[in-house]
Amino acid sequence: MPSPVLGCHHLLWPWDDWQPGCFPFGRTVAAILKPKGQFGVVNWHRRPRDETVVLKQPRGPRTEMRIEARDVAVTVEPAGLLLNRTVEFPPLLLWGNFREGGEK
Repeated sequence: MPSPVLGCHHLLWPWDDWQPGCFPFGRTVAAILKPKGQFGVVNWHRRPRDETVVLKQPRGPRTEMRIEARDVAVTVEPAGLLLNRTVEFPPLLLWGNFREGGEK
């Protein structure tokens, strides 16, 4: 059943040889969304893991695995999902909001 909103949290951590645009995830998300649906991603800022400390412990994925909203955009734009906005949750997280808006 199509959904008006879909979100994920850290689901897009890339594998070791990840390159922007090589992830078929965007097509899957676009197929699930209703027309004019929205997709959101919460992810860690691309900063060293040692700088993202919570309760005196480094948190989040390895530094080289952190991706920003613009990196996700390169991956999902070919499926017709466009970056609508980003929302900062300093100092650790950001939210990327994508909307259906192009050819699938």
